[in-house]
Amino acid sequence: MELLHNAIEGVKNARYDFRHALKLASGYANMEDSMLERMIHSGIPLEEPYLLSRLNFMAKQEMKGFKEGKLPIDECYYLMGTADPTGTLKPNEVCVILDSGQYSGEVLVFKPPGLHFGDIHVLTARQISSLEENFVGY
Repeated sequence: MELLHNAIEGVKNARYDFRHALKLASGYANMEDSMLERMIHSGIPLEEPYLLSRLNFMAKQEMKGFKEGKLPIDECYYLMGTADPTGTLKPNEVCVILDSGQYSGEVLVFKPPGLHFGDIHVLTARQISSLEENFVGY
């Protein structure tokens, strides 16, 4: 419930707070061609009619998503997976390599559409230096 409450507060504050407005606009950057992000970064007041109308539209879309059960979760990534070529991972373990380095700890792995119990797993992420050296990705 705290995630939902924080998300709703963020959407409501987007009309008055630059940080929340930028976060809301960045979620729609592909749809809006990132024009709103550029407007906010340029220091255009949030009360500017076009900017305000687009922020209101995005806020309505976000609230509609909340009603459908779509919650924004920080630190989520779309990752590509492959079998462990080194054979060092145990069952229920993964190696997560991000731009900032490897991640370790408990992770929730979700496979769309998420309708079956087998689509969601709680796994343990381990650091394996040999994988990072040989990893090729974008």
